[in-house]
Amino acid sequence: MKLNIKKLVKSAPKEEPKKTTPKKETTKELPPDTYKPMLKERELQISDTAKLVFSVSRKGDDGLPHIDIRLHITSEQYTGLTKKGINFDTEYLYDFMEIVADINKELEKMGA
Repeated sequence: MKLNIKKLVKSAPKEEPKKTTPKKETTKELPPDTYKPMLKERELQISDTAKLVFSVSRKGDDGLPHIDIRLHITSEQYTGLTKKGINFDTEYLYDFMEIVADINKELEKMGA
């Protein structure tokens, strides 16, 4: 005996839709300057056509300050910031600076 699925579906008792109460939206109110630079950008020229751009702006859901170090190039095809770079919370700035200082000490010992 073959089961006729269409008949089973039609004859199945219809479930009443579940009543749900709308959830209250709890979005955080971010400062009006969210995602705008917090400090003046600094630049480090590394060649005739490239420079590093250092900036601090608010990012993420909480709008907390982040440090962004991005490569800026100038060429015939493109002029502007590239995807090459790093971005991190300001809470890691001290650790970042210690790592760079350690690298610098090691390079000085090597005579570089």
